[in-house]
Amino acid sequence: MLGFRLDLMRKLGRNPESQALVGFFHPYCNAGGGGERVLWTAIAAIQRTEPNIVTIVYSGDTDATKDEIISKVKARFDITLDPEALDFVFLSSRRAIEDSTWRYFTLLGQSLGSMYLAWEAMSKLIPDLYIDTMGYAFTFHIVSLLTGIPVGAYVHYPTISTSMLNRVKSRKKWHTNSDVISSSTFLSQSKLLYYRVFMYYYALSLKSAAFIMVNSSWTQNHINEILQYSDVLLDTLHRIIPFKLIHSKYGSVTSAQIVYPPCDTREISQFPLTGRDRVILSLAQFRPEKDHPTQLRAFSRLLKDRPEYINPTRPVKLVLIGGSRNADDEARVQNLRSLAKDLNLEKNIEFVVNAPYPTVLNWLAEASIGLSTMVDEHFGINVVEFMAAGLIPVAHKSGGPLQDIIVPFQGQPTGYHADSVEAFAEALHSALSLSTDEDLAMPIPQSDTASGLRDDSNVDGPQRSSDPKTPEKRQFHKSKGYHRPEHHKHRDGHHQQRRPSISSILDEVGSFSEQDDRLSFETHRADEAISRAEYAETRLKDAFERLTEAEEARSQSEIHSIKVEEDLHRYREQVTRVQQELRDARIQIESLQQEKSASEREVEKIRVANLELQSKFRSYQAKEQGREEGLKSGMLKQFHENRQYIWEAGFSDGFEEGSEAGFKEGNRKGRKEGVREGREQGRREERRNALEAFDRFIREEREGEDDREVSRALSIRQ
Repeated sequence: MLGFRLDLMRKLGRNPESQALVGFFHPYCNAGGGGERVLWTAIAAIQRTEPNIVTIVYSGDTDATKDEIISKVKARFDITLDPEALDFVFLSSRRAIEDSTWRYFTLLGQSLGSMYLAWEAMSKLIPDLYIDTMGYAFTFHIVSLLTGIPVGAYVHYPTISTSMLNRVKSRKKWHTNSDVISSSTFLSQSKLLYYRVFMYYYALSLKSAAFIMVNSSWTQNHINEILQYSDVLLDTLHRIIPFKLIHSKYGSVTSAQIVYPPCDTREISQFPLTGRDRVILSLAQFRPEKDHPTQLRAFSRLLKDRPEYINPTRPVKLVLIGGSRNADDEARVQNLRSLAKDLNLEKNIEFVVNAPYPTVLNWLAEASIGLSTMVDEHFGINVVEFMAAGLIPVAHKSGGPLQDIIVPFQGQPTGYHADSVEAFAEALHSALSLSTDEDLAMPIPQSDTASGLRDDSNVDGPQRSSDPKTPEKRQFHKSKGYHRPEHHKHRDGHHQQRRPSISSILDEVGSFSEQDDRLSFETHRADEAISRAEYAETRLKDAFERLTEAEEARSQSEIHSIKVEEDLHRYREQVTRVQQELRDARIQIESLQQEKSASEREVEKIRVANLELQSKFRSYQAKEQGREEGLKSGMLKQFHENRQYIWEAGFSDGFEEGSEAGFKEGNRKGRKEGVREGREQGRREERRNALEAFDRFIREEREGEDDREVSRALSIRQ
């Protein structure tokens, strides 16, 4: 392990004696979502302020290289990272934490999988400080037991919350509580017990951290509530060894501190507020909790209730932009496409998957409404980006959008909240129905909620100008200025590492030190000075107004050209798919034709065989008939021959007996009887000749019938 650490330092050109390692556990660091923006912003801040720290990212993105990940961070977030102060430890067992691996008992399975993944991470490289930035709190036990180093966390969303327990208790159907469970009393009670035990150990894991940072008031309230969770039975069990062993010696955290996620508004806050298209924009990863189906149903309800929005000259369009991490996300996208087809929304909807950052900016510059339907959204960076870019936000009435972002500013509403399909449809209609003056008059506040982790973004929030004469200029209000919450300090003074800078590292990473606060304050002042200088410079450059307009036209032309290229690329892909489908259809038709020819040949064989069988059957019938006729003829012939023989014998006997007594009478009648017998014998001879002629006729007829059947069969084959 020490050898690997030394090799790493040599590879990065660092001195192992003066450098410290801070490890970030983020298995999906290449996903490109809001959580990843927090990760890379924190690492960039450490690189700017702490030259003696090397950051390590434990990633499961084995299909990407270090250079590819850094390039994607630059393209997606416009964040520049120093590769010499950053390295990756790639983990091969990320499947252990994917929800597809655990179809049942998903929370427990993913937690156990994260513990195994943490063991793999620590077996490859042990840092001086471990920070989990994806919400895998059960890894804290593995890291503490194996390494003894302090652990910290930045929590975007609690793994389990009292809201989830309440939904199970009330048997409410949800994406985490299926209809099968909610409809069964036994299953609901069993799942409630499972959640209670899981909640207890989740709270125990969080308590073992040295510090916990969260991204919003909503998350802070839930994490603080979890930290206070207790169970009498399990508390009693944990007084028994070996349960005590899982407690961390650094675990002293009792509450979480808010560090709002970064949102780079430098570029998007300069977008003009006028000339927007009637586009409703959704910006969220394609995950189940984002609840994209509600967006489609609300949009369908809007078009059904307001047919004027289907106007072919200027229709309202819904555009869904989001990242797809794996096969499950791709399947969700396909299901959404099918749902859009079922709702007859194909002409008014567009899906943009894994879009690069320039494409996202183009849509933010063109859209007029931003839509977010996630229930209990922990913070909502996408909502902040909507507001900074000049879009009217419509978000779910819960979580960060309700408590921290879409809140009244100076007594004026800043957006819309909804909690059902009908309410979302009505809110979208209200936003689309605003007049130009009402639209421009809606404020866009940005206080300390926009930049907890600095991303070199503007501190003062842009506000829509209420002056119709200057609709494209943004006015900046001084809200609360830049305020960084005071973070939890690491309070274990007994933990001293060989490098004296480790405790300061904990303070820096856990609470973004006072030095970083001063730097941020000075940066803020510099930003204000730059803004004033830019405003003065703009006033001095009125003479170049035409040049500026031409430059804007060129920019719009480039944006349009990019869209045209994207559309062309999409159409080419569609043509390629259609051509491939045609080729597959031709192959299938040829295969069917071959099968048809083979079937026809088989039918012909069967027909010929049938004819042969019929011919043989007729021959057999004729043979049987001939046999019967021959039998009859033989019996008749034998009958006549026996009769003649008996008659002649009788005649001889009678002649001898009556020769003496009836000599005379015999002479008289003999001639008469002889004539009669001669006639009878002649008739017998004629009858015999007739029978023989009949036999010859029968034989000749049979032979002729056989010849005709053979000729007919040969003609059929030909």
